[in-house]
Amino acid sequence: CFLCHRLLQYSHNQWKVLYESLKNVNAAIGRAAMVVTKDQDIFDGIDKEILAQRVAEAKFLRALYLFEIVKNWGQAPLILEEPTSPSTTSQLDSGSDFYRQILADLQDVMDSSLPMKQTSANYGRVSKAAAKHLRSLVYLTRGYQSYAEADDFKKAYDDAVDVIKNSGHTLLDDFVTSVDVRYDAR
Repeated sequence: CFLCHRLLQYSHNQWKVLYESLKNVNAAIGRAAMVVTKDQDIFDGIDKEILAQRVAEAKFLRALYLFEIVKNWGQAPLILEEPTSPSTTSQLDSGSDFYRQILADLQDVMDSSLPMKQTSANYGRVSKAAAKHLRSLVYLTRGYQSYAEADDFKKAYDDAVDVIKNSGHTLLDDFVTSVDVRYDAR
């Protein structure tokens, strides 16, 4: 059937994009230790603080990609390192393993020096508020799984309330403005 073919094609494309993106962030995280810093080369090195922030941003993206994978497929290969050679086999890891890694990556972001809210000059970059928002969604989603922890819904609520009250971001008064292409919240 035509619709079945289109759904399979969409699912395959989504899988491919997520795993290609995962490969790239794993490379960024894994190769960070080899990046030349200012203390090694004053002219061409990167500031250690900036490097640490970029690694935190990569961990946020990895958590996001892993979350999309586990939401869509439940079990899948949990790949946490850059592939260095072709692989013809893989194993399915449990959803529980995915959530454990997602939450560890998000905790690393929360422990980083990223700001709670980015400045207008860094609009669109990862912030702790974004990580906490994603963590709220992760807890909420895991809360419906058989391997949920008893306090997942409370943690989801607490993170969401904290973002709303303390992140420096505000909720819109009217939902319609969030989908109106003429409205720009910046």
